[in-house]
Amino acid sequence: ISRLEKGLPLQDPPKQSDPQPAPESEPPSSKWQPHFTEWDSRAHSHQQSQKSEEHASPKTGDSSSSHQGSPKWQPNADPSQGRLWIRQAEADWAAACVLLAQASTDASISCHVCFFSYEAVSKAVRGGLMAMCGLRERGGVQENLTHQAMALEAEVLQLRGCIVQSVEVLVNYEASTRFPQPGQEAPAHFFNVDHARVAEKHACSVLRAVKDAILK
Repeated sequence: ISRLEKGLPLQDPPKQSDPQPAPESEPPSSKWQPHFTEWDSRAHSHQQSQKSEEHASPKTGDSSSSHQGSPKWQPNADPSQGRLWIRQAEADWAAACVLLAQASTDASISCHVCFFSYEAVSKAVRGGLMAMCGLRERGGVQENLTHQAMALEAEVLQLRGCIVQSVEVLVNYEASTRFPQPGQEAPAHFFNVDHARVAEKHACSVLRAVKDAILK
């Protein structure tokens, strides 16, 4: 009655509870999300594969102390196959010498002298590596000839400083002696007797050094 006399309602209105924040809605999934997940998985697998290869690869220390005497045949070496490659290198060099004798009267043959000189060095270096430690591959691709020459020099003390410079000259003749290059004459007209003499000299130097070191 007292509430009515005071003009108040019979009952207090119910207390309103504090408004609850609306739940955050999850952002819509990107259409690229499956691709991101796949790429992350592939990247992780690639990293694991690289770590496994690095762990499996033999650690090479200072080779200068391990090759002071006669060459030590590595477990993955193939001396017999290496010798076959070196013998074929000798045949390529012999062909270069025959052609060089003819190039004095027919300069168009000079490109063939350069090419066979390159072939002789390529086979001699690869044969030397086969005989000493085997050919290395990275990612299924053989290392280039200059790197192989560096590896062979590092492997055999007797070859230090003997072959890399000549190889660096002759690698330029792998394709340029066979195929016309942009902006220059055909190989038969571009190379001359001087090119041929220099190429044959480098080939002879490398082949002799490898034979003396490997074919003992």
